[in-house]
Amino acid sequence: MPGATWARVQNNPLAIDGLIPKVAHDMYPALFPEAKSFSSSTEGFFQFEDQRVKEMIDIVREKSGKQNIILVIDEVGQYIASRDNLILNLDGLAKNLKRLGDGKVWLISTAQQTLTEDDPRAALNSDKLYKLTARFPIQIDLESSDIKEICYRRLLGKSSAGEAQLGKLFETQGPELRQNTKLQDAKYYDANFDRDSFINL
Repeated sequence: MPGATWARVQNNPLAIDGLIPKVAHDMYPALFPEAKSFSSSTEGFFQFEDQRVKEMIDIVREKSGKQNIILVIDEVGQYIASRDNLILNLDGLAKNLKRLGDGKVWLISTAQQTLTEDDPRAALNSDKLYKLTARFPIQIDLESSDIKEICYRRLLGKSSAGEAQLGKLFETQGPELRQNTKLQDAKYYDANFDRDSFINL
């Protein structure tokens, strides 16, 4: 296109197909020995995505020596929000993991609330989000009351020996500890905490 301005050709697909292969050949003859060596076609793109997921699975299996894999995406609602491309990316990743993982690769995501509650703008993409949530067939809703249980048992849980050691420590030092702390208006840890609360916390 002799005399054409950049503004006219920058988003013109015909210019891309006609001009870029020649430029690529001129600039990188080792990579593109002929002008027709370069192609703007995206035909192999999905195959590339498949290959990327396959490589990811292979790397984890090689490093861990195990076939079963769990991938965790934290705060997915805040990440994808109302962005179409990220919704579709996550949908494609989940689809590829299911197909290529042969049921041995699981994807877990967490969110503070539902995707549309995390970002009201996401409601505009509700049809895409509906398909995305279908990729996560097991959904678990946690109430705030469950958090205490999770913290005590899963995060702060002790072995039997640990519980016994803390129990003995409380028996000898508990009264002094209560006297010296005396926290006011503390919901779970106040001056009247008992042996069990001490062990839990």
